[in-house]
Amino acid sequence: MRVVELKDTAFCYPGGKVPVLKGLELSVTKGEHVGVLGKTGSGKSTLLGILSGILPGRIGGVLSGSGWVLGEKLPVPLEAVRGSIGVVFQSPEEMLIRGRCLEEISFSLICRGIGHRKAEERARNVIRDLGVSHLAEKRTSDLSGGEAKLVAIASALATGPSLLLLDEPTSHLDPRGKRSVLSTIERMKNMEPDLAVIQVEHDLPSLANCSSIVMLSGGKAIIFKDPDEALMDATLHEAYGILPDPLVSLYRTAVRNGIPVRAAPRRGLLREMGAALSGRLPRVTSEERSIPKKTMSVCLRGVSYRYPGSGCGISGVDLDLGSIHSLSVVGPNGAGKSTLCRTIAGLVRPDSGKVDIRGGSAFYLFQNPQLMFFADSVSEELKGRSPSIERVIDRLGLKGLEDRYPQTLSGGEQRRLGISLALTSGADLLVLDEPFSSLDSAGVNAVWELLEKEDGPPYIITTNDLEVAGRTDMLIFMIEGKVVRTGVPGEVLYDIGLLRRAGWPLGGAQLLGLRSGAGPVDGYRRLEERISRYGEAPDGRRKGKTPLEGPLPAEEVPI
Repeated sequence: MRVVELKDTAFCYPGGKVPVLKGLELSVTKGEHVGVLGKTGSGKSTLLGILSGILPGRIGGVLSGSGWVLGEKLPVPLEAVRGSIGVVFQSPEEMLIRGRCLEEISFSLICRGIGHRKAEERARNVIRDLGVSHLAEKRTSDLSGGEAKLVAIASALATGPSLLLLDEPTSHLDPRGKRSVLSTIERMKNMEPDLAVIQVEHDLPSLANCSSIVMLSGGKAIIFKDPDEALMDATLHEAYGILPDPLVSLYRTAVRNGIPVRAAPRRGLLREMGAALSGRLPRVTSEERSIPKKTMSVCLRGVSYRYPGSGCGISGVDLDLGSIHSLSVVGPNGAGKSTLCRTIAGLVRPDSGKVDIRGGSAFYLFQNPQLMFFADSVSEELKGRSPSIERVIDRLGLKGLEDRYPQTLSGGEQRRLGISLALTSGADLLVLDEPFSSLDSAGVNAVWELLEKEDGPPYIITTNDLEVAGRTDMLIFMIEGKVVRTGVPGEVLYDIGLLRRAGWPLGGAQLLGLRSGAGPVDGYRRLEERISRYGEAPDGRRKGKTPLEGPLPAEEVPI
């Protein structure tokens, strides 16, 4: 039975001149798990807005075409599908309205007439299945971006919907949270075989368990009934501006350099790559990393901060980082990464301790860039910026969006606008909270290009993406408000004891670095370089024992 049927569907936002979607054809049946891919601005979030009734119902715009959702004709009436459709938006903090997390999750059930006691019981079951019971009594105002995403997902699942719409549910999540969300979706599908799930992502591996993949391009849908056909074709990703899967890119590089890798679906590719690369590559040396000209000095002594009415924040942070150009702040959701960065940027005054940042002014980019927009158009937001603004706008793909209201931009477009504000601020230090979240391939490449240019300012980024963290000069790892390890990425990301303490698996690139003999590598990019240079050794394989033998436990294997 079909739960979604769209025919020749088009949508144009208020004030927009070009439809975001046009001629869209889509059919989704009960029990189907559909992954949606596409570059920034391709209409992924717009599609979910139409299916949920939010578009044009709450925002306006022009919707044309025909179709229905759960038996309701387009445009979908919000009241008719309330409780039958669960939605998780890109910015989950906008959905949170109750004081405590357990109250938030229970609230959607209470609104459907379920008693308080039964609603709370069901809410506790959901957060237990998600592995986030520790958030039950936490204030929603104190949640990190990743924690807010988990609470929003729990709220959507609590009502037992027939259709679940997920807009980048794994963004902002640490490896443990991502695994928890994806495994919970699978459990929900097993418990509710008729549940239809439509999941929008930029992260290709997160769609490995989908039954079909939809790529949006030019406002239309290209449908792949075999997920691996879409997930494993790097040429296709490049053609449609989709952020490539670094493991798939590594696989293509290995094959191109004559390394015999047995073909496998995406879920089994890491295992096959580990077997093919075993003992083959020379060890990576630390001398291969260069440091750009402009540097910063960060010194914190005994810095602590607690949010009012909460035990959350940072505690006793001591840092002394001098003459570095880039720093990544990594750790589980709720570890205090954003709080630390806000303290460094001067947005938070610590309760105790001293902060000394040598190098001048700092600009802070919020994890949710919407918090930074106050003008009625993109052009007004950017008015009066530095002389380089035109180059930045062009490089970040904001041309043609000058007249759009910033709050109606897609998540990726808002992220690029926020980064444009940062790069043209004239600040001596950029502090960027999850700057690569929601960006497509072109956006990620453009941001790295602008950040790493020789005359660019030093920067600090928070991230849960080990590939991103591996590209910075230094990395600090946080757990429960404390800095527990500082060092170069190639060392910190191999501290298995630290990763286990955080509940994280060893990263895929790091695992392959050990198996291949390359040693501590800081990401897939470094492995690709080694394979291109040394993949075809004269004897086909380096001599000596592989540094890491045998399989890792299932919970320690990366997604």
